[in-house]
This record gives sequence, C-alpha cells and structure tokens, in this order.
Amino acid sequence: MLRQLYFVWCVFWLVIIFVLIFPFFVVFIQRKSWHKYSHYLYQIWAWIFFPIIGVRVHCEQLFDWDSSKQYIFCPNHTSFIDIALMVMCVPSFAVFVGTAGLAKIPLFGYHFVKLHIPVNRRHAGSRAQTYTHICRKIDEGHNLIIFPEGGIRTQNPPDLVSFKNGAFKAAIEKQIDIVPVSILNSWKLLPDKKPFYFYRHDCRLIFHKAISTKGKSLKDMEAISQQTYEAIKSRLPHSDTKKP
Repeated sequence: MLRQLYFVWCVFWLVIIFVLIFPFFVVFIQRKSWHKYSHYLYQIWAWIFFPIIGVRVHCEQLFDWDSSKQYIFCPNHTSFIDIALMVMCVPSFAVFVGTAGLAKIPLFGYHFVKLHIPVNRRHAGSRAQTYTHICRKIDEGHNLIIFPEGGIRTQNPPDLVSFKNGAFKAAIEKQIDIVPVSILNSWKLLPDKKPFYFYRHDCRLIFHKAISTKGKSLKDMEAISQQTYEAIKSRLPHSDTKKP
C-alpha cells in the first residue's frame, strides 16, 4: 500500500509540474533561437520534482565546462528517469536522442518531437535518418545527449552492454568532445520493469573528463568508444560484465 501511495505521489507531481510549465515550452518551441531557454524549464521542473518526492540528486563534474564548445554527453542508461536526471545536471541546453515511443506521451510528446530527436531503433532507415538529424543539430550549435547503449538494454543493471557507434562517429566527424557520464542508482529509483513503481532512492551523476576527438578519424572510433565505456564503468558498482 505504501509503495502504491508513493507511486501515485510521484506521478502526480511529475505530471502536474510539467503541465504548469508546458505553456512556456510551447512559446520557446516557436523559434529555434529560443529552444535553448527550454533548459531552464527542465531545471525548474527537476528542482521541484526530485525534492518533493524525497530524492536527492548529486552532480559531480570532473570536466572543465567551456561554454564556447559543444559536447556530446554519453551516459549509461538503466531507467526512464535518466532523461530527467540528465537535463537537470547538464550545464546548458542539450538535444537528446530518445525512443520514438516518447512522442506518443500526451503534451510531452509534442514538445519532444519539436526539440529533440526521436528514433525507432527497430528500423535501419530510421537510424540513418536519426544520424542525419544528429549532425544537423550539431551544425546548429547544440550539445547532445546520446545514450551509447542504444536504449535500456541491460538485463542486470547497472551492468553496461556494448555501445552503438552513432555518438562516436558524429563526435569524430564534427570534431567535438565526448563527455562520459556515470548515472548511479536511477534503476533503483525507477526500475525498468513492469509494473512500474517509484522507490525512494538518492541518485548521483558523475560527469567525467571530456574525451577529445580533435585530429581523430573514424579508425579511432572503437578506441574512443572503449575509453568512454571504461570511464563510465569506473564509477559504477563492481560488475563482472565485460564488453563484447
């Protein structure tokens, strides 16, 4: 009973806060030059939501943020709440790549397809189109958030699974830095299993030192992917899982 009540409490505030700020999202969507202001709405939402459900979020930043540069943030992914945690802690507006299913969520879906990049990972054509959108967003000057595992794929969180190449290919071709991010305990807060329940648990995000792609070519892609993998894994609880 207490678990169900806590779930209702979390969902209520998750929805009500978003509904209250949604009109401002609609305004900022109207012009591309205004999209960056959505970042402040995300942070307002997160700064209200997490404390009100009794969850502390600690962000540890090990890289030197340079507002004149662009970054691709690459976090591990074990829970749907990872998106909220990332937009709360990323220093400025970032476009994230997420499952096309998010576009079906009322209100949220409308703003998601306008600001971010949906991908249907079951269709190769969609993946190719997604990569084109990623490159376009970089050319527009945006930072990106890309989950390199390609979704919530691990069967034994917080173990990592093998990484997809998209984030690293784009970073190399556009010569921008990769920032590995370790997200701890989000799978305990909102496990990726049915029925969905929230469990009160604090979370921690570690933004590792940026990995430069300057002067790198696609032949270095696997090495950069491996370096990102090892950085993320270094701060996760001990696991015997090895990268395939």
